[in-house]
Amino acid sequence: MTKSVTYMDDHQPALEATELLSSLKQGIWLLCIPAWLFGAIERGATAFSHRSVTPLDLLQILTAAFFLTSWLLLKPRRSSEPTV
Repeated sequence: MTKSVTYMDDHQPALEATELLSSLKQGIWLLCIPAWLFGAIERGATAFSHRSVTPLDLLQILTAAFFLTSWLLLKPRRSSEPTV
């Protein structure tokens, strides 16, 4: 009879920490999408609820849309994805 010996990988804790950090980044990114979307929609609804759109209202709408678009483009990569 032969015994099967399993060795602990020395890199296991570091790998788990990397996966946890990656999962945390992904979760925060996903959680903030509705917040940015709400902010952009709210600014648009507020601006268009008046008779005329002022330049300040337009600037606020464009700023909210810019931040929403930027947030969507800054999606964190999984640790297993290759960097290009």
